[in-house]
Amino acid sequence: MKSNLKFKFNAGFVENKSMKLLVNQQSVDVSEHFIVNISVELPTEINFELSGKLPSDTVVKNGKIIADKFIQLDEIEIDEFKIFPYQIPEKYLATNYWGKNGLVKFIIDQDDPALWLLECPGII
Repeated sequence: MKSNLKFKFNAGFVENKSMKLLVNQQSVDVSEHFIVNISVELPTEINFELSGKLPSDTVVKNGKIIADKFIQLDEIEIDEFKIFPYQIPEKYLATNYWGKNGLVKFIIDQDDPALWLLECPGII
């Protein structure tokens, strides 16, 4: 089944630079607040590849982080049905705060989004 996914993000910058983000190997323009739209066949696995963070990109002063490069997933829409990352079990999305280089996967393992949503507590 074909579905439209919308991912809403915010990002932290250090010295006017952000982390780099690839979504399914496609480069994304990262800004303070940005949206990624994807049309997919379900079931699917979306790969978020993060790079460009150096140890110096976490700025600490007096033992407190005062600036950090990060990308945070704030909201997901599946065929215009809004969900929040904290509602998604860890087996489908490990975390919504991405503050280091690496790969994050978002998994929908059903061919019908309604069946997948039933597995996410507190959504329906």
